[in-house]
Amino acid sequence: MAEYYGLPLIPPYIRGVNQSSSNFGAGINFAVVGAPALDVGFYEERGIHFTTSNISMRTQLSWFKGVLPSLCRSSSCRELFNSSLIVMGPFGGNDYGHSFLQGRSLEETKTLVPLVINAISISIQELINLGVKNIMVPGLVPDGCMPISLTMFKGYKKEDYDPITGCLIWLNDFSKYHNELLQAELTRIRQRHRNAVVMYANYYDALIQLYLSPEQHGFGGEPLMACCGAGGIPYNYDSDAVCGDPPSTACAQPSLSISWDGAHCTEAANKFITKSLVEGPYTAPHINSSCSLITEESGHSSAATATTR
Repeated sequence: MAEYYGLPLIPPYIRGVNQSSSNFGAGINFAVVGAPALDVGFYEERGIHFTTSNISMRTQLSWFKGVLPSLCRSSSCRELFNSSLIVMGPFGGNDYGHSFLQGRSLEETKTLVPLVINAISISIQELINLGVKNIMVPGLVPDGCMPISLTMFKGYKKEDYDPITGCLIWLNDFSKYHNELLQAELTRIRQRHRNAVVMYANYYDALIQLYLSPEQHGFGGEPLMACCGAGGIPYNYDSDAVCGDPPSTACAQPSLSISWDGAHCTEAANKFITKSLVEGPYTAPHINSSCSLITEESGHSSAATATTR
């Protein structure tokens, strides 16, 4: 997204926390691997353990607040917020993934969705109360198409899989359920805060195009396989030898793959998603109309500050 708008790549907050705030002039990325929307303590009380991180969405939001005094030119931060886009998420995938992977049922995991949506909503409204004007809130991707999901939740019935894409139907339906509740909540937020632009980014429909017609969009004929992996059958994903660990290797042409390591998209797929969002119908309200207003009001190009998973 930054490249599309001609902005520098957004540096990670963790790497630059001890550096000068001038390094964050074009934006900050607060993402941490495996971060859930709900606090880790909430899950620990329920016997769901997070081994990758104890950092949640709320932690990232506190980091965002912490850097504002050094970034803002005035105490209100108005100029900064008028020319900035906050990308809030996607959140929720790590919450649900940990629940499923630790043996919780579909019904039990589904009860987390309203709680996750509420946490996202509270964070968005907290940003708006700070004076933030432009927020993009992505929905979940079709997780049932990811090599990690197809490997870990292998089905034994033909009807578990979509006949066109080969993706897990129940898991994609779960992503859709989350996205439906998220969009409904964003509508309520817009009604309460009419001076803020709160965009929904439809990652699901943008990405599902690649699984429906990969070759039509310039990708290879094995869309469900990870490019980088240790040869796990049949999706090239092995939780005991993930990308980067021996004996994993990368495919010869990553630009033909949708999945990089089984859990994340390749650069080519991310570029396709970005183009679909910016040039296609997958943001509401549309990002181009919103960003043009930002630029006109501020008199200079938008900065991008990302608070994400």
